[in-house]
Amino acid sequence: PEGWNVPVLMYHAVGDEIWGYSDLFVSEAGMEEQLQYLQENGYEPIWFSDLAHIEDYEKPVILTFDDGYDDNYTVLYPLLKKYQTKATIFVIGNAMGSQHKMTQEQVYELAASGLVSIQSHTYTHGNLSAMDEPALRQEMELSNAALAAATGQIPYVLCYPEGKYSHLTMDVAKDYYTFALRMDGWTYQTGMDPYQVPRSFVSRRITLPDYLWFIDSCDINDSVRKMLTYKFCIVSKYISCLSVQPSAIIFKCLWQIPVIECYKRLNTIFKTTVYNIIVEVKSGFVEMHIAVRILNNSIRKYS
Repeated sequence: PEGWNVPVLMYHAVGDEIWGYSDLFVSEAGMEEQLQYLQENGYEPIWFSDLAHIEDYEKPVILTFDDGYDDNYTVLYPLLKKYQTKATIFVIGNAMGSQHKMTQEQVYELAASGLVSIQSHTYTHGNLSAMDEPALRQEMELSNAALAAATGQIPYVLCYPEGKYSHLTMDVAKDYYTFALRMDGWTYQTGMDPYQVPRSFVSRRITLPDYLWFIDSCDINDSVRKMLTYKFCIVSKYISCLSVQPSAIIFKCLWQIPVIECYKRLNTIFKTTVYNIIVEVKSGFVEMHIAVRILNNSIRKYS
């Protein structure tokens, strides 16, 4: 069925033992608060296989977790059982049992739980956009073999590592998967290209009001959603020029401002302001925290 809005949320690690980039670690309390909200407000976490009968769900949402971190088993899994919530975890084929990653036995238990769908994050977590066809096929075939050996099930969803992919990547993926996921975007709508499924990144710094904007975005009409996506792309371009993680800017600037107010209007002045900030930060004239403040003020002023 086409035209159904389904928020797809992107998580990574869950817990308070932070050993890497902190924004990738949603706190245990924050994760529970989000799951509890979904349950108490009638949201229905589903798997990608459930999209085939999406009309059965009134308020569907898909929870995805990248990389197969061990805290997905030790912290997340007990919460999924407590709230009887479905989730999809993308596991790196050759990383099972390595530092901070789930073991093959843990992956098997999750897959057999009836709550977790184990899917592919490729075999080596390499840059798919830079690979030729033989390398892409090897990544996907080895990944599928490793996950099938661990779970007894062949993956049907691919998550592009770091969101990097090419037209060739998508063409090859069609031979192995039914869906493939990006790392950015807004609400997924059935009928969109299934090999460019957008997701919203849930950072550690996300508050519950911020979270509600992600899952309630399906209530925004199409014209406003297009403006949302457009401004998101502008700021994403700004972020890529600075070579910093998305949450460092986006969640300090965009999500602090009411959605409709922030995205009511777009104009060249805002884009010019963003461009000037890019130049000044790259030139060393403006420190990052000041750039954040400038961008924040420009969004408020020109929205």
